[in-house]
Amino acid sequence: MSSDVGSGPDSPIRPVEVTRDSDEHLATTVVYALSEALDCHPNDLPVELNEAVDPDALERVFEERGGRERGPGRLIFEIAGCEVTVTSDGHVTVVPAGAAGGVERDAESERGERTADD
Repeated sequence: MSSDVGSGPDSPIRPVEVTRDSDEHLATTVVYALSEALDCHPNDLPVELNEAVDPDALERVFEERGGRERGPGRLIFEIAGCEVTVTSDGHVTVVPAGAAGGVERDAESERGERTADD
């Protein structure tokens, strides 16, 4: 997992963007991103991931189906005062909930992606 970390002076939550390793379970990537954003050990998160999203379902949303990759998409949810965005290309972004803009992503990379609401 690789990460780019920024810090906001007024928030105890640091914006974090990580990229999933190909052999890592997506829920594991989310937990490590959350722990980095909240500056705590993964075992010390204030809530468990399954209180916000089913970890197995999270994996299934983006897995291949019938030998074909899924199309572009993203899933956004809130947990522990954070907004977590997971994209089909393996990026996980964590920002303070309600943060305007969050970690910026290139507008072109967003084009064509669908949200869970679509």
